[in-house]
Amino acid sequence: MRIAIAEDMMMIREFYTKVCHEHGHEVVATTANVSEIVSLCIAHRPDILLLDVRLADGDGLNTVSPLRQMVPALRIVVITAYPTPYVIQRLAQVPVEGFVDLTTQTPAAIGEALAHIGRGRICYPPNFQRAVAQQRDDPRHFSKLLSTREQMILGLIGRSLSDEEIAQQLRISPRTVADHRSNLLHKLRLANTSKLIAFAIQAGFVVQTFTEPFT
Repeated sequence: MRIAIAEDMMMIREFYTKVCHEHGHEVVATTANVSEIVSLCIAHRPDILLLDVRLADGDGLNTVSPLRQMVPALRIVVITAYPTPYVIQRLAQVPVEGFVDLTTQTPAAIGEALAHIGRGRICYPPNFQRAVAQQRDDPRHFSKLLSTREQMILGLIGRSLSDEEIAQQLRISPRTVADHRSNLLHKLRLANTSKLIAFAIQAGFVVQTFTEPFT
């Protein structure tokens, strides 16, 4: 099969490439950036994309919906060492063909996922279904309390942006942002913005990206 890899760390990209070659697959393209993923997949038409969540310029999961529209035959395997509640919730809403949780699985799971998906199956670890069930059964899970818009704003608050900065980014008024901030504090039963930021980071709304100094 033809494989594309989206991973921000060069050493890990090289490792994934090696795994693919060992299983008889061809790596046709690699990237470290969210901004290049869709155009790369359109140009090279891989069968499978290995997609990291935390990339050099943002959140890899943001590309799943556009890829479904523009490269509908593409199969996607999400790989992460940060299976946060927000990541789990988003994967449950926008399913992909495979998910590798590097906190509970070895890198060998990548080869196993490719084999399963190549046979037309999906491949998720058992702990994913347990996590989804826990979220579904929790009446105070953020997915039940917060709208999609509120979750978006929570992520921006988690980056310590001001109301004015968030307003400019979303093209709404600072007053509207302030109202959302107040509603978030009330719904999540948090005392102040510092606790709101901590919640956003812990739940995985904030994508922390890393750059390599020597590439």
